[in-house]
Amino acid sequence: MDHPGIANSQIENKLVIESFNNFFILIIADFFATLLFTLLIWNSVSNHSILAIWVLVMIIFNHVLRGMFLFYYFQRRKRNGLLNLNFWKKYFIINNIQSGILWALGGLLFLYIDDPLHRMLIFVFLTGLLGAPASKLITYQSAYIGFMIPIFLVLLFLSVSISTSLSMILFLSAILFILVMIFSTVNTNQLLVKTIYLELYNSNLILDLKRSEESFRNTIENAPIGMAIISPE
Repeated sequence: MDHPGIANSQIENKLVIESFNNFFILIIADFFATLLFTLLIWNSVSNHSILAIWVLVMIIFNHVLRGMFLFYYFQRRKRNGLLNLNFWKKYFIINNIQSGILWALGGLLFLYIDDPLHRMLIFVFLTGLLGAPASKLITYQSAYIGFMIPIFLVLLFLSVSISTSLSMILFLSAILFILVMIFSTVNTNQLLVKTIYLELYNSNLILDLKRSEESFRNTIENAPIGMAIISPE
């Protein structure tokens, strides 16, 4: 997408800032979602050790390390700005792909659950989880798609394991849901980039007008000879 008059680095800088702005809310919400998911399936899981290991891995990688990187990000930004936008962009994308994989592994715990009702509960939980971070991950569509794909694959696998009568309905519902989410986030991402571009363009235009007006004023006020603006008439 072309952005006349605006450098791509300016737009990337805005997108990175928007990506990490209030990102701690996502981390906190993810932590409570992990606890809720654990409570929902604890009594029905046949192997509690596997579940405990998953919770521990989630806390270390999805919450503690995420929080540390976020703290480091704000420290760098506060001291001397972001020196490497490409690093923080890639980190944001990879980090959310990692999050999607970890949640997909949590969804695979249904293999240790025999009760169809609890499997259905996991299906509903993961479906809601797919839409929860959409508003925060639309800055980079690849981050959101990377988060969705592992969970989506588990949903498809899970849908055919619940009940023969419901398998096809759940399978098609999962596909329809993911297509709707991708379509809506693509449009929202394009709108966000366009909004950032217009904001930067207007800001630069106003700055140029101020500089022109200041230069003109200095020319008139500090001229060594008399000057006037007149017309040929």
